[in-house]
Amino acid sequence: VLVVGTYRDTDLTRTHPLAAALADLRRESGVERVDLVGLDHAEVTDFLTKAAGGEVDPDRVTELAEMVSNETEGNPFFIGEVLVHLVESGALVQRDGRWEGDRGLIEQIGLPEGIREVIGRRLAGLDEATNELLRAAAVIGPAFDAAVLAAAVERDVDEVVTVLDDAGARRLVVEDDDVLDRFRFAHALVRQTLLEELSTSRRVRLHHRVALALEARQAPAADLAHHFGEAAARADGEKAIAYARQAAVEAAEQLAFEQAITFRRLAVETEELLEPPNATRRAELLLELGDARNAAGDPATGRADFVAAADAARQAARPDLLARAAYGYGYENAVWLDFGDTVGPSLLDEALDALAEDQVEERARCLTQSSSWHVLDADPTIHLHRAREGLRLAEQSGDLTARYRALDVARQASFAVGDVDGALEVAGRMEQLAVEFDDPLSLSIARYGEMQARFLANDIDAVRRLLDELLAMDRRRLPLGHWWGRVSTASNLAVLDGRWDDVVAPAEEETAAIGFTGATIVGNHRMRVLFDQGELQAATEVARTMFSDHGPNLGAWPIPALIAWMDGDRDAAASGLVAWHRDIFEQVPAAFRLHAVAMATQIAVDLRLTEIAADLATE
Repeated sequence: VLVVGTYRDTDLTRTHPLAAALADLRRESGVERVDLVGLDHAEVTDFLTKAAGGEVDPDRVTELAEMVSNETEGNPFFIGEVLVHLVESGALVQRDGRWEGDRGLIEQIGLPEGIREVIGRRLAGLDEATNELLRAAAVIGPAFDAAVLAAAVERDVDEVVTVLDDAGARRLVVEDDDVLDRFRFAHALVRQTLLEELSTSRRVRLHHRVALALEARQAPAADLAHHFGEAAARADGEKAIAYARQAAVEAAEQLAFEQAITFRRLAVETEELLEPPNATRRAELLLELGDARNAAGDPATGRADFVAAADAARQAARPDLLARAAYGYGYENAVWLDFGDTVGPSLLDEALDALAEDQVEERARCLTQSSSWHVLDADPTIHLHRAREGLRLAEQSGDLTARYRALDVARQASFAVGDVDGALEVAGRMEQLAVEFDDPLSLSIARYGEMQARFLANDIDAVRRLLDELLAMDRRRLPLGHWWGRVSTASNLAVLDGRWDDVVAPAEEETAAIGFTGATIVGNHRMRVLFDQGELQAATEVARTMFSDHGPNLGAWPIPALIAWMDGDRDAAASGLVAWHRDIFEQVPAAFRLHAVAMATQIAVDLRLTEIAADLATE
């Protein structure tokens, strides 16, 4: 006879009758005791794979398993309940063999009833004073110090530790073996259950008390920013902003750009709660948020922050802040985010009108940024004039960032008029500046500028050397520099060499940071590879998609003629190219002229459009 008995050790007190029986059974032969622990990461992965029918992306299952393991500690019942709840709520879906969802799903949609009941039953075994203590601990975080908790609830530390020992016996919290009086919740779901029992008013007050307790112990700025931020509706909003700004600076120094954005956003959101309103403070915080997005390689998203900052700067009558918003809008790739954007240029014109003549650095930056918006003009006059004037004022100001940015735009102006030697000379000056001030950003732009010039001069060996130097730089610190190097130069070299598998296809989020230009550059690489491999139908579909998605910004190129040509419709290709040559060719910006001519020439030659081919040859 085999007898199997089960019990929850979390419900077993020292005086329970079963406790004595278990002690007696230990002395009996043939009795085996098995502790059931949670599933490990590999077992959770297997669980989720089988739950999905076995046909899911392994990488996505591993990512989901990590999230679920962290939330449930591998408890099989909890895993099943969470999975069913996420699927039924639509927060987690299986699409094309992939689990899709966010890491914060459980907090977003709340706990399923089954888990709520199990954890609630365990918490119900404790008195209300203990539950109240645990709710305060849940506000502190997944892990907490008994001393901080005691200060927050105004109780003696020894008393708090005694209560936590009782909660530990029920597997609600776990004591840290390495740090005295430090505890953590056994399951993230326990903490979530406790948080959901708190009213908003009570939770805000607890956050404030926790913040004060942490501040007295000189806790990290990140922790203080979080708790003061959660309590800002009640008190100390200025402290929340100050600590959020400090935490953002510290995160950026560690190259944790996304975390820096989070803290900058927290500061902006907290500022909205403060009375009376302060337009100057709001403008400064919005500018810092926009700058953080630019540093993270996401200028497309940051544009809205700079527009809002400009509104606040007008209210504050601060031309200097308006100028910062104007030249921060879109950052160094502003024009490439959207050729038809009118907001950026108008902000710069407004700022230049508002700035005094002696505000040299701000005027230099605005002139430089304004010049870059004119890089697509068929007539480069404005582009060249503002680039030179911006560089003159930047050198007069002595500001490092203003100088390197002005040199970069002066390099682009040299390309606009076909002055390869001039572009090389400016790139050399940028490199000297980078070495003088040990500035990696300036050095990366210098490398990229020289690569462009060497490529046009057909010095491919130099291009390969410069590319290696650029890609060896810290990608985290220079996300956009790496994007342009990998996508523009590395991909062109791969196409030139016929190394089709090495043509770079960056992640969608990286491409989005350069707006439609990123999407079209990547699409163009894909189209060229397919075309050169003889996959004309596939190449045509890529070109159609590009034109459908970004047609208004692609008018400089003979895309309709290219699509018809690759599709075998020679009459439509001929009429399309004739129309492009007649109506558009003379207005093609210098920045696109070489590419447009190359695209049009192959069509003109194949269709025997001799007059057009001869005209293009002079370019």
